[in-house]
Amino acid sequence: METVKLRATPAARALARRLGVKLTNVTGTGYKGRIHRDDIAGFNYEEKIHVSPLARRIAEEHDIELKGIRGSGHNHKIMKEDVLQLISDPQIKEMLTRDKLAESTAPPRPAAASQQPAAPATPATAKAATPAASPAPAGLAGSTETVPMTQMRKIISKRMMES
Repeated sequence: METVKLRATPAARALARRLGVKLTNVTGTGYKGRIHRDDIAGFNYEEKIHVSPLARRIAEEHDIELKGIRGSGHNHKIMKEDVLQLISDPQIKEMLTRDKLAESTAPPRPAAASQQPAAPATPATAKAATPAASPAPAGLAGSTETVPMTQMRKIISKRMMES
């Protein structure tokens, strides 16, 4: 078991004890994250799940409940990597989606597994695809639309040519 020293005022500790709030679930607003009495008084278990928008969308797509998950981001914010890690582990995913049917959760697993290795490979393929990307717009040249330049852009272009 990991021992973490929580920074909390004595009044906050007393109020947390009285209300039955675990100090590890509260994010302090004081100096260096110190928990004050106001943090305990305004604490609500439901609203304290901090999730990045992308992680929330991925979790919704895979029907994953994010309550009780401690994220790896700042102030334990649940990040995309945390959700992808949950998706990649079938046992954890089954625990988090135990109310859902097995048939509905089975198809996303292979897709998530194939997407996860593809994400790190994307920057490498993007570097290799940069020279190959230039012929693609040339093939689309027939479908492009030429828009006349505004007076402002004409002046900017002229001045750049002069400089």
